[in-house]
Amino acid sequence: MKIDAKELLSAQNVKLEFDDRQISSPLLENIKDKELFLAPGLIDLQVNGYKGVDFNADGLSVEKILNATLELLKDGVTGFLPTLITNDPVLVEKNIGLFCHAMDRNQIVKECVLGFHMEGPFISSADGSRGAHPIEWILKPDLNILGKWQEISGNRIKLITLSPEYEKSIDFIKTCKEKGIKVAIGHSNASSEQIMAAIDAGASLSTHLGNAMPMQIHRHKNTLFDQIANDDLYASIIADGHHLSDSLLKIICRSRPGKVFLVSDATMFAGMKPGVYDSNIGGKVKLDKNGKLSILDNEEYLAGGARSLSDCVNVLLKEKLFTLAKAWELASLTPYRFLFDGVLSASDYKDYALFSYQEDTLDIVLTSMDNQLYSHYF
Repeated sequence: MKIDAKELLSAQNVKLEFDDRQISSPLLENIKDKELFLAPGLIDLQVNGYKGVDFNADGLSVEKILNATLELLKDGVTGFLPTLITNDPVLVEKNIGLFCHAMDRNQIVKECVLGFHMEGPFISSADGSRGAHPIEWILKPDLNILGKWQEISGNRIKLITLSPEYEKSIDFIKTCKEKGIKVAIGHSNASSEQIMAAIDAGASLSTHLGNAMPMQIHRHKNTLFDQIANDDLYASIIADGHHLSDSLLKIICRSRPGKVFLVSDATMFAGMKPGVYDSNIGGKVKLDKNGKLSILDNEEYLAGGARSLSDCVNVLLKEKLFTLAKAWELASLTPYRFLFDGVLSASDYKDYALFSYQEDTLDIVLTSMDNQLYSHYF
């Protein structure tokens, strides 16, 4: 069976050939009379969990990790960083070990998991900046803890989000850079001088810029402007329609040509029904019908994301900030380039997503990873 598509980045028409047994009737019905696009798989550098699986909870298992990985693949994600937040160190270590065990047992998990993103515990304890992270587990930067976790992970920690407001932050950042670990500024209450010192020491990213910061800031001198104005920083953003206002989303995207990329910040509630749930991140949380996830007792504070990375691409398109090709690039090639300091060209990638985009709706039809197909339609 052959399916016609347009290669998104090169704009060339291609014919994809599949075994008839691989393609289901529901899929064929879905793509009837639709233009299809072929593009490199999505790369998500901030995933706390997915579709009922919480990467930060006690009770995580190898089976649950595999299930979450398969669900991410069905939504077009071929590479991701499991993100472990500020938590009981014993549980953090246990869940790092479980992921390593899952990678050893399942080739598809090994291929998809690009490493670990440690979002904490070396963050600010201040309200607002802390976000939904539990204050009792926040710590000052500690190289001994990092060394222990890196050993457990088999040197798979690739990214650390921290606040540079602490006395030992700069030495910590320098050591991370020497060890090949990317450092991001986030959940921070640092001064302008501390932010500049962190960048000089090797910090290269702003984690979910515009979020996890004080609710009220100085109108001119503040941590947001300091990071937006710095050309050396990449910026990750959660463009889910809830984490950033339309205006701020546009400002950040326009300030960083080639250095902004999308993250979902997805939690276990991504893809779940609206309701009130108990969460390892933030206690009781509320998920509304539009995918907004907030702390139940204080809905001004968000508790992570509940939409897929392809949903975030769709938000950029609805805001008319980018072409389809460019919006997709912000969720695929750009995060890849940041993480690996390399360029993935249109001719290099072997794993891909096939999707349609019609009437302001982006729909992942299938994903190919190591010549295996994954889809919600079969």
